Amino acid sequence: MALANKPLTLTGVWAATTARERNKLRKDLVHRLGDDWVGVVAEQDRRRQEKQRAARLAPPTVRETVRARLELELIPTRPAPYEPWKEPMTPARPPGSAATCPS
Repeated sequence: MALANKPLTLTGVWAATTARERNKLRKDLVHRLGDDWVGVVAEQDRRRQEKQRAARLAPPTVRETVRARLELELIPTRPAPYEPWKEPMTPARPPGSAATCPS
């Protein structure tokens, strides 16, 4: 609400953000979602509410469940942990013991 209604939130702290922080958030939203970011966010909220209503009426099909899981997996939340014992050895990256042993 504070982000979408800039004239109403000119001073003070709204939603635990200062005016400067809200301006940066608005710029980031415009960059990420386009000039009509308010409409995009409203549409996402509407879809989420419809999905929740539909889930209460009928359980999701197997296809919907799989698709939702795949959508979550495709969103990169953090990089995969580095596991040296699973990484292939390459000339560019010698084994750890070879790098420390004198020739």
